[in-house]
Amino acid sequence: MGLEKQYAIKPDTMAILPQHDEFGYLHTLMCHRQGTTVADMSPFELIERNLQYLGSSIHGATLSSKALIGASHRYPLVINEELDIILMPCVSPKRHDCIWFSIRHIRKTEKHGADETLVHMSSGGTIIANISKLGFDTRLKKAYELRYKTLTRKREFVALINEPSEVYHLKKDGNRLNFELSPSEESKRIF
Repeated sequence: MGLEKQYAIKPDTMAILPQHDEFGYLHTLMCHRQGTTVADMSPFELIERNLQYLGSSIHGATLSSKALIGASHRYPLVINEELDIILMPCVSPKRHDCIWFSIRHIRKTEKHGADETLVHMSSGGTIIANISKLGFDTRLKKAYELRYKTLTRKREFVALINEPSEVYHLKKDGNRLNFELSPSEESKRIF
């Protein structure tokens, strides 16, 4: 499956917003630091396509988030770990009015009315999100927890794979089902 360049979620992608055309069809407004792009698919489909292009899916990314940050809902998603792209949904991702924010571009949040948040972006612009400031800040905290745990696990894994290795030899004799350590090498094993 290919991914059109203009639909790629990149490090400069700040937010992904729903946008309806004149016929009521749902599309996506992608906000970048250098401007906007409209994608002919829903935000959910756009994110799914990006994740599939990178070898994952919304389902897989959600399971990973759940494993790392525990019980929650409206999970933030790691879109691209290498590029540090983590998206946070404001409301349920299945809702047509869900806005997704790239956490790296959020500079400040302010209360805006009873149930809205004014989000200051890295470009200097703002987006009004359909969620209370407390709810937004709670989701943002969870997204940063996911980022921290993802980076920590990556460092732990690198340390694990860089441990000294043990030399061993395996063989399978005749009709046996399993491989065994070679008798001549077994005495050299380190426990």
